[in-house]
Amino acid sequence: MGEGQGNGTRRGSASTSGKVSMAIRVISILIVASLGLYVYTTHRQAEQPPPEIQHDQPPKFFNPEVKGVVPEIPPEFDVVVRMVPRGEQTRLEFTVTERHGWYVDNVYIEFWHVEKDEHGKWQQVGDSVRWLCRGYLDFNSVLTDSTVLTAQEWPDLDDYGETENWRARVVQYSNVYAPAS
Repeated sequence: MGEGQGNGTRRGSASTSGKVSMAIRVISILIVASLGLYVYTTHRQAEQPPPEIQHDQPPKFFNPEVKGVVPEIPPEFDVVVRMVPRGEQTRLEFTVTERHGWYVDNVYIEFWHVEKDEHGKWQQVGDSVRWLCRGYLDFNSVLTDSTVLTAQEWPDLDDYGETENWRARVVQYSNVYAPAS
């Protein structure tokens, strides 16, 4: 009985060590395969050209060929702000129009965050940010631009809230032209 038990025990420990040895081999193969896959994909990414970015073509802030007349009254702007969460980033999208349909270039908007106070009135929280829109308003057109909100710009905010918590207005522009009759 002692001899058979000893053999059975030896077989059990040999069997267990064989399983452990097999598990180590499988884990080693997985590690080597993962490392190989990482090196392969890194090498493939290095071979592929980076996405095409047109650094030599900055956004057009004005149209040098615009034809029109300078209006006698100032332009009137509407700015719509929309907050768009995307993953870990939150973007503010701005849509700017000029009520008369005039051409306007070098459009700067100012945007800020508001929250309701204890009386239910909207109050500005923190400072505002001035933003030069990429593009210009052509005749009867819409200018759309966006920016990513960052904690550095808005240190006074616990969170960015919703679209209703943002306001914007045009604060500066360069040239304004009404269509030539």
